[in-house]
This record gives sequence, structure tokens and C-alpha cells, in this order.
Amino acid sequence: MAKQSPRMALPGEMYEKNGRWWWKVKLPGEKRIRARALKPEGSAVAAKTRKVAQRVAGEWWRVSIEAETEARVKSEIQAKATDAIAKVKAECHDQLEASAQALTRAHEKTRSEAVKRTSAEARLIAQPDQAEILGADKSAEIEEQVDQARAEFEQRENVYRDALTEARQKTQAETEERTRAQAMAQAEAGLRVEVEQRARSQNEALAQAEARAQAESTLRAEAEQRAQMEAQTRAIAEARAEAEAELRSEAEQRASSLAKARIKDDTKYGELAESAGETGSCEGCGLEHVPEYELAKIDSGQLVCSDCLMLIRA
Repeated sequence: MAKQSPRMALPGEMYEKNGRWWWKVKLPGEKRIRARALKPEGSAVAAKTRKVAQRVAGEWWRVSIEAETEARVKSEIQAKATDAIAKVKAECHDQLEASAQALTRAHEKTRSEAVKRTSAEARLIAQPDQAEILGADKSAEIEEQVDQARAEFEQRENVYRDALTEARQKTQAETEERTRAQAMAQAEAGLRVEVEQRARSQNEALAQAEARAQAESTLRAEAEQRAQMEAQTRAIAEARAEAEAELRSEAEQRASSLAKARIKDDTKYGELAESAGETGSCEGCGLEHVPEYELAKIDSGQLVCSDCLMLIRA
């Protein structure tokens, strides 16, 4: 049966199952809650310790938040860009339609003015004949009508010229607005690319910082381990030196005791040898006046004293 863990600072629920740690949570950007094994990077199985599991969960939570934030920023930028482009397109369409209507009205005015001008020219051509028939008293009236027709034609021509100028100005304004909309779209695309690059750079910098921290932690652990090993080696060397010093001291004391005993024995044996007259020399240590019964012959044929014989047998 799964062993439940206490609530963590992270969202969701972390628990231990069969000696491995799991995390039941809905990460940012996901639609449902699901359980997932807390596998460290590069590992095929979930973490065994709670500490490692918490570190893995924290890293997953951070990466999910960054990905969800980046996706939301991209979506907002895309939505704003789409709305701005749609708005500019609608305004351009309205302005183009108004310009088209203005041009249509201008063409209609032009045709109307052409018809009126043709009619006025016909009247001008017919006026002299009528003036000759009607007489000189009608000439002033005819000239007045001609002047009025010319004035109306000039007025209509000015109106047409103004309408044509207005249509050209609207067309130029629409062109400038369309250019401005394209520049805005390009700027938003550049901003989107910059945001993506900045997010990528931040992720890379964070990954490098974590890698450096992990490397420093590894180096620190190795340094501590080396320091412990060196301390142990130093302690062993010191203990060995103390033991060697004790052994050396014991050996010196033993050698001193043996030397004193040998001097005493040599003196005693010398006195006995001088009284008995049967002495010899030890070919091992060079001791003289050794009684012959104290000398022993070894495999090499040399005669040695009892002390040398004990050392050889030891």
C-alpha cells in the first residue's frame, strides 16, 4: 500500500510508493490532475529520497510556469497584433470605399458637366442666329445667359477639381495608413521574436546557473571527502608514527638492558675465563674472553655467543 507523505510547499500531493516518490498535481498549462514519477534528469526511475524528489518537483514546477507564461505572452501579442491588423484593414476598407464613392460622384459630375457644356456650346452657337432674328435688343440678354452658363460651368469644374483632389488625398492617406499598419505588424513580430529570445536566454542562463551550482556542490562534496580521507590518512600516519616511536623506545630500552647484561656477563665470564684459561671470541658480535662452553658453532662454521645465537634463532 502506498505510503502518504505530508503536504509540501509545492502544489499537489507528493507520496512514496514502493520506495519511490510520486507527485499528483496539475501543472500550469495542463487540463487535468495526474500522478507522475519524480525521475531526476538522466534517470529511468523515480527518486528514492524525499529531498531529491522535492528538487525534481520544484524544477518541473518552474519549467511549467515559464512555459505557460511564455505561451500566454505569445498568445496576447498575437491577439493584439491580429486585432490591430483587422482594425487597420477595416479602416482602410472603409476609406477605400469612401474614395471609390467620391471618384464615382466625381465621374458623374464630370459627365454631367460635359453634357451641360455641350448644351451650353450649342446654345452659344444658336444665339447669334437668334440675335440676328430677334434684333439688337435681345443681344444683351443672350450675352448675359452665355456669361451665366460659363460661370456655372466654371463653378462645376471647380467642384469636380475639388472632389478629385479630395479623392487623391484620401487615397494617399489610406496608403499611408496601410504602410503604418504593415510597419506596426512588423514591429509586433519583432517584439514577439525578442520576447522569445529573451525567454530562451533566461532559460539558458538559469540552466547554466543550476549546472554551475550543481558542479560547485559536487566539487565541494569531493573536497570534503578528500579532506576527510586526508584527515584519516594523517591520523593513521600519526598513530603509526606513535606506534613506531613506542616500538623504537622499547627496542632501545631492550638493547640498553641487553648491553648492560652483556657487559656484566662479559666481566663475569672474563673473570671465569681468566681463572680457567679456556676462552674464545664471538665471531658474531666480536665479544672476547667468552668461555668455550658459552660458544656455539652455527651452520656457517662460525662460533657465536649465546646472545648472538638467540638473535639468529629469533
